[in-house]
Amino acid sequence: MCLNKFFWIFALMNVLTWLFDFIAYMISLSKVSSIENVCFSLENSIFLQMAFALINLCLYVFLARKSYAIDQEWSRYVTFMTINCIFQLIGLTVCFALAINSALDAWSKSCFSDARVAFILLMISIVFAYALIITQGISIIKIRRMLYSNTFRLAARKDDEEVIIKPTVDF
Repeated sequence: MCLNKFFWIFALMNVLTWLFDFIAYMISLSKVSSIENVCFSLENSIFLQMAFALINLCLYVFLARKSYAIDQEWSRYVTFMTINCIFQLIGLTVCFALAINSALDAWSKSCFSDARVAFILLMISIVFAYALIITQGISIIKIRRMLYSNTFRLAARKDDEEVIIKPTVDF
């Protein structure tokens, strides 16, 4: 399986997510510094998203640099990616709840207009992250099909020229 391009694309997407969250954080900091009475806080939600983006970046760079693995090893990686995707979904839902809670608090204190740009950027980031998780889930399903659909298991990747590939039939 040649999955390197897939992993590099997802590493790039996580870098873009982290950069977008960092920009949203800087905008919210600039808004906070210009307001005397601060009544909103987006840091928890933004920091949680930035942490997930960095963890995923490390994971996908590791997998993209992996040049050789047997099917059982790829199976473990895909299982870890599935668990990671589930934790991302839970973490992103917590981020969304924190952002909505912060927006409702700001609305009740009549200072929502001060943080509107930061809230909009955060919501765009959350929607992008949900789309990224859905894309990751679909890709994981496709990878699982590739791993488990054929009856011949290969001892190495097909594009590895130095390794002798000996198919074994699973009965």
